Amino acid sequence: MLRRALPFLLLAGCSASVRPGGFALALEQVAAGFHLPVHVAFAGQLDGRLFVVEQAGRVVVCVRTFLDLSGRVESGGEKGLLSVAFHPQYASNGRLFVNSTRREAGQLKTFVSEFRASADPNAADPAS
Repeated sequence: MLRRALPFLLLAGCSASVRPGGFALALEQVAAGFHLPVHVAFAGQLDGRLFVVEQAGRVVVCVRTFLDLSGRVESGGEKGLLSVAFHPQYASNGRLFVNSTRREAGQLKTFVSEFRASADPNAADPAS
């Protein structure tokens, strides 16, 4: 159940306040419709966009695909496109990094790969 709730919790706006006896927590859904989301990232001061990593191989800007590596990853279970991180100067250099898995010579391997943003700020260049 937690695995199904995790994407909702990650994509929810949360507010909390301390009161005698505990916390008050409110959730607000801000996005939906993702397929096996495993990670959410921000690109620093870019413009507040959410980047959602889908295990099968896509990085989605909320509901638009930002980077599609689905042909390059083996997904399912603990495998797939697992994370995205943006360079601290992403706004000026367009560099981002992804962690993924795929088979080479029959062995499952993990990779950290660097990509660059394309001219479209809502897309990365998968050939970079």
